Amino acid sequence: MSKGIIYIFTNDALPNMVKIGVTQNLERRLRKLDTTGFRFLFVATMP
Repeated sequence: MSKGIIYIFTNDALPNMVKIGVTQNLERRLRKLDTTGFRFLFVATMP
């Protein structure tokens, strides 16, 4: 099993939801999500 970073992302366009996942590169994952068409950018919350 490869190691990764567990993340929790929030977005003001989705006030009652969070995105939880694992990635190898947090900055790259944020950039990818920010191209999904949501009105606001995703924000990383560190556990």
